Amino acid sequence: MPFEIIGTPQVKEITPDLARYFSNKLKRVPGERPLSKDRVNGILDKIAEGQQIVFEWAEALCNEDGEIYRVNGQNSSFAICSLDSDDWPANLYASVTEYYCETFADLGELYAQFDNPERSRTSGNINQIVACSVKDLKGMRTRVIDVAVTGMEFSESEGKNSRLDRYERAERLRLNEDFVKWLDFIFCGPSPDWEHLKRGPVVAAMFLTYKRSKPLATEFWSEIRDSGSEKGTPQAKLRDYLIRSRVRGSATGAVGASPREMFVKCLVAWNAWRKGTTTSLKYFPENDAPKVV
Repeated sequence: MPFEIIGTPQVKEITPDLARYFSNKLKRVPGERPLSKDRVNGILDKIAEGQQIVFEWAEALCNEDGEIYRVNGQNSSFAICSLDSDDWPANLYASVTEYYCETFADLGELYAQFDNPERSRTSGNINQIVACSVKDLKGMRTRVIDVAVTGMEFSESEGKNSRLDRYERAERLRLNEDFVKWLDFIFCGPSPDWEHLKRGPVVAAMFLTYKRSKPLATEFWSEIRDSGSEKGTPQAKLRDYLIRSRVRGSATGAVGASPREMFVKCLVAWNAWRKGTTTSLKYFPENDAPKVV
């Protein structure tokens, strides 16, 4: 094996000492790209705007000379080192990974993977990095984290192209930590049959109803999860619809529905329940999504 990870990656709050360690104390990999002033300035601009940022830093021990090298984090650690330590920002984190390489050739191969412009982290990777930087979300199931981000984004975009990048979408985990913990609680209920809830459009509706009233949302969605409602009620109709339906394009044998249709029908059922009325869950694609009551 050319290289291997030592232990597990750790999300750490960036301190001046950690920034200096990566910027100045680690050895440079032979052939490391020159510092990019544009990237450094871009990072400093984001920090000045108060953005929450999680960087990916990596170091590697090379057995051939016994030295430790920086294989990722050059521009960001340099930029952060230029900050005033007396006015240090409190929202900078790094996912730090340690590697072991047997030879210089192995070290070069590892560095090339980080340096490759085609290399990119998936949305799931980014979600996990942000989640790990939040104490109560660290270790939470990956699927809960991912569907929480998808649902919160859908509640605003309704499936239209979002202007937010993957890091900005993942930042919702930090901004809505209480909702994510509540969502995990709902998904851990007594019923083993709650797969019908774990879809972005459904979680989008859960997010909006949670913001309206956490106690009422807990009551409503617990019944959708556990089939605790009488036949003909909005909760029973929505549960039956969600079990029978799939998001159009997914590979199941259920009836297809557009993501927006599923989202809207969840809100229709919630509003009918809140008003004490019944509903047929009709969907009119030309109409705006209903406001949560």
